Amino acid sequence: MGRFHLCILWPFSGQLMPALSSWRQSKGQSPELRKRIHTWRPPPEGMVKLNCDGGFCAENMTGSTGAVLRSSEGSFLGAVMRGIPSMSSALVAESEACRDGLRLTLMRGGPEHVILESDSLQLVSLWKDRCKQRSEIATILDEMQEMVTALPSVTFVHATVV
Repeated sequence: MGRFHLCILWPFSGQLMPALSSWRQSKGQSPELRKRIHTWRPPPEGMVKLNCDGGFCAENMTGSTGAVLRSSEGSFLGAVMRGIPSMSSALVAESEACRDGLRLTLMRGGPEHVILESDSLQLVSLWKDRCKQRSEIATILDEMQEMVTALPSVTFVHATVV
C-alpha cells in the first residue's frame, strides 16, 4: 500500500517532487503539464472545498492520488498525495483520491461542511446512486460513506475541466 502524506504547511521534502513526477506520469503527462482551463471557485462562507484527483497509468498499472483542502477565503488548509504501485483502473484512482481527501478532512478535526469536488463524472454518479454498489469501488464508497457520517455535511460535485 502507498504512503499517505499529510501536508499542513506544504513542505518541499525530498519526496514531494518525485511523487509529483509520478503523479504526472500516471496521468499520461510529460514533465510539462498539459494546460487545462479550470478556475477554482471558493465554497460558500462557512464551508471548505476538497478538490480530489486520481491518476492511472494503464501501461504499468500504477496510480496516484491527490487532494487539496481550502477554506471559503481560498486559504490552504492541507493536502495529501500518494503513489500507488498497483492500481486496476482510473475509477479506482479517483475514488481512492476522494477517500484520502475525506481522511485529511477528518484528521483536521472540528466540524466541517464540505464540498467534495472530483473531475470524474462516473465516480460522482456512482456516489449519488448508491443503490448500485456493485462496482469495483463499492468498498471504497462504503468507507467514504462512513467518513461522511462523521461530518456535518458533504456535497459531492463534478468539476468540469476543459
